[in-house]
Formats: sequence, C-alpha cells, structure tokens
Amino acid sequence: MMAAKLPEILLSPVSGTLVDMTSRKKVLVAADLLIGVLITAVSIACLAFPDDTRLVFGLLIASAVSIGICDSFFNPAVASFLPELVTSQNLHAANAAHRFTTTAATFLGQCAAGALFAAIGAPLLFLANGVSYLFSAGSQACIAS
Repeated sequence: MMAAKLPEILLSPVSGTLVDMTSRKKVLVAADLLIGVLITAVSIACLAFPDDTRLVFGLLIASAVSIGICDSFFNPAVASFLPELVTSQNLHAANAAHRFTTTAATFLGQCAAGALFAAIGAPLLFLANGVSYLFSAGSQACIAS
C-alpha cells in the first residue's frame, strides 16, 4: 500500500493541473490500460514462475508504484467530470456521493478480494483484476470525445 500511495501523495500537487491541460479521456484510458497490463503481467509471472519470489515481489512493488502514479492522474480526471454532469446547486451532494461510493466500493472490493484470494489464489485474482482494467480501458476508449 505504501508503494502505491506514496507516488500518489507526492504527485498530487501537480497531477490535477497536468490533467486539466490534457484530454481527460486519454488520461483515463491510458491509466487503466497501463494498470491492466501491469497487473496481468504480475499474474503471468506468478503463474509462470511460482517459486521465484524475488521476481514476483519486484514486479509487485514496481506495479504498485506505477499504479500509484496512474491513480494520481486518474482520480483528478474522474473528479473533474462531476461539475459537467450536475448543476452547481447539486455539486456538493455529487462530490459527497462520489466520495462515499468510492470509499464503499474500495472497502467492499477489499473484502471480496480477501475471500477470492482464499478461494482462487493470488495469480488468478491478479488476472481477473488485470482483465477488468483492460475492459475498463476499452470501454472508456469508446466514449465519444
């Protein structure tokens, strides 16, 4: 968690500004695509080299740092859509709902991941997660600009 959150914390002062200067759609697609490829690569490494803990651990740390970097750009891009989707009178409520659903989804996702980890193991769990990010990137790429 530290490897993922530290880059996000360090980049947060500038990432929102950089997102504002580029296509938010491209940021969303690129972040999900990169995360999907990284997590899928970790899954493949776990399946192909189950006994090489140094390789798997190194990939996990490198992926966590990369995911933190991607999240530092992805999250402001998502948040910047809210003012375009709701009226100014409903913006505070929309921000609160967005924050609540993000926190609740993270909590429920971590609970489900714990159960799935016990049921199917890390490699298949990583694979399912990576594929979900790749699907998300593909879906976002189809959004009209």
